[in-house]
Amino acid sequence: MTLNHYSLGPFALDLRYGTTVFGSPKACLLGHLSAEIESFYGPWRAYGIGHASAGIRVQANSPGAQDSAEEASLMAAGALMEARSSSGAVILSLDEVFSAEQLPLDLEIRDSVQRPIAGLDLDDAGIDWPAEVERGKRGAFS
Repeated sequence: MTLNHYSLGPFALDLRYGTTVFGSPKACLLGHLSAEIESFYGPWRAYGIGHASAGIRVQANSPGAQDSAEEASLMAAGALMEARSSSGAVILSLDEVFSAEQLPLDLEIRDSVQRPIAGLDLDDAGIDWPAEVERGKRGAFS
């Protein structure tokens, strides 16, 4: 028998209550650690950490400011660690509550995180960017 797949899932654990803590900075870092370990030990994975998923499962029980803030911080942290996908949208209270009204908020957060990742297209329209930067240094932007 050949073992051709395994998965590693370290989780942050709240020892006071014996519960898994999603939506925390520790859970985010452990998720990326898991992806790095799997890409190193799993030769069947054609991708590395650059294609890891950012888990955005949060503790909030209802849509609102807490949920959106947690998801935004997790998506942004994942993007900074080169994740190019997110999992757990419209899911609240770890994985117990489906919230259709959370979908537009999740899409807004996704769009806000994706825009900086896309960067600037500096080859567009034949603009001489070094000259523009020099003009800006002189206060000549208009």
